[in-house]
Amino acid sequence: MTLPVVSLPTSRPIRRRFAIVIIALAGVLCAMALITGCSNSAGPDESDDTGYPLRTSPTRVAEKLLEAYEALDAEAFKDCLSDTFTFHLNPGWPPQPESWGIETEAAIAESMLGPDTDVLSISLYMTQLRAAPRTLSPETSSGDSVLVYVYDLWVYLPDDWIYWGTGTSHFRFVTDPDTTGPEGETLWEISRWDDTEDQSNRSESWTWSKIKNQYR
Repeated sequence: MTLPVVSLPTSRPIRRRFAIVIIALAGVLCAMALITGCSNSAGPDESDDTGYPLRTSPTRVAEKLLEAYEALDAEAFKDCLSDTFTFHLNPGWPPQPESWGIETEAAIAESMLGPDTDVLSISLYMTQLRAAPRTLSPETSSGDSVLVYVYDLWVYLPDDWIYWGTGTSHFRFVTDPDTTGPEGETLWEISRWDDTEDQSNRSESWTWSKIKNQYR
């Protein structure tokens, strides 16, 4: 599907008044998510004791991540990550670190999603791609699962500012060695997240990497 693209200034967050021009993009992705991937509702089944999706599959972990972002819940988001988690940034400009680990990711989550954040609200749409994902390096083990999502992320700030990011992310999921579900279910968590979209030639939006970098 070819989505409409509207050129917007990106030297700083876009103004809310411009968002109405491209809000149809979010609607299209949301509809796609409801049909093919991770929607904004995890459904009534398999919830944990906090009401989030129970991490019984990689898809359920992605659903919990999405809901945690929209709820501005740093603790729920961090629960999706393994102790050996790494985030690999897209190769775009301006220069950014190639990757960071769980401590930096947790600190970003607290700054962006915690009680002292300047974020007013977040809308996040994630559509799982059905095509076979590329292999992440280093090689995945036989028990790992890799899923690919197209995302559309809107971060609403005071004074009518918005961070808007779009792109593609690859997630590697592993089984959680330390925690099981309430009935002994195997749980999953994210061990690696690659934000793969090259930002160097973008003119319309940021990527997840660049938005996270604002809170590092």
